[in-house]
Amino acid sequence: MSASSIIENDGPGKGEPLPREGRIAISRNAILDHIASSHAPTDFIIVIDLDIVGWDPLGIFDTLGRNDWDVVCAHGVMLQGEYRDTYALRIGGIDTNHHIWPSVEGGPTDYNPYAAKGRAQKKLLSGSGLDKRAWLKGSPRSLPLIHVDSCFGGLAVYRAEALLQCRYTFRRSDPPYLIDNEHTLLHRCMANKVPPAKIFSNPNM
Repeated sequence: MSASSIIENDGPGKGEPLPREGRIAISRNAILDHIASSHAPTDFIIVIDLDIVGWDPLGIFDTLGRNDWDVVCAHGVMLQGEYRDTYALRIGGIDTNHHIWPSVEGGPTDYNPYAAKGRAQKKLLSGSGLDKRAWLKGSPRSLPLIHVDSCFGGLAVYRAEALLQCRYTFRRSDPPYLIDNEHTLLHRCMANKVPPAKIFSNPNM
């Protein structure tokens, strides 16, 4: 499948229009392939969305100063104080994939993506030790990392060795092959490696 594809060329979605997640996955994989083929090895890879207002370098330094992690995502917030990226967030078994609703055949009939996002955000907020106002004001540099199954928040730091074992994709591998967030499916791949990747959100970042 090329970056210029407008339809899916293979797999369970063959013939369907290539979704936004698919176009993004192709672009991200092109960068990973370039890094993997480079003759300049690196220990860390930082993935960042270029449409964010800004980031705190001290938060990145906080992450790099810690041990025992493979992925650390930013605790990104929007200007109104909401968590920036619940689509990529998976925590405590809460699934925030909005493609589940309206429900697909054989899927849950009572799924509400807005309620799921609210539960995920609340769980992450409670794990951060911050109140909602502190999300906007910035946090002290002493809060622990929060274990998650997936996250992004606009910026993530990866150990290159762990990241380069997987690739971004945009469809779940199990029926009914739902479209999902590319970060979530990448992190699922990383978590299924041996040893499994250790994935966290950093409220200091």
